Amino acid sequence: MQEPLALVGMSCRLPGGDGLEEFWRLVSEGGAAWGPLPEQRFCRELYYAEGKGKTGKSYSELGGLVSDRPVDPATCPLTEELRERYDIAHQIFLEVASQACRDAGLDPFVPARQGCCGALAAHVGDLEAARESAREAVRA
Repeated sequence: MQEPLALVGMSCRLPGGDGLEEFWRLVSEGGAAWGPLPEQRFCRELYYAEGKGKTGKSYSELGGLVSDRPVDPATCPLTEELRERYDIAHQIFLEVASQACRDAGLDPFVPARQGCCGALAAHVGDLEAARESAREAVRA
């Protein structure tokens, strides 16, 4: 890359850090955001097996989980139809992207008029559903 790069907005929703301030507090205090996975989030009968190498199984019962709080409709105003269609992971992704735009001083619902704008987002989930979400956003 030969052109200057400016990072102007950030946001996150990570295990142990629901937002930049909470995540920074966790890191700066040397905290940990992992522990035993609760049964409602990790069905041991289906996914756990002692020892490595068992396809489709985890040999660990530990993990880090994003909080269960609902997506804030004021931050990410989706219609009821879209909330029903979109997986919660995609709603969280949209909320975090919206917060990153606001952190940069931008309105996430008003397209940039000039210059170049890009976004980098990390999300783990169903790739086809993510592509459909992106297509819906482009059509809107």
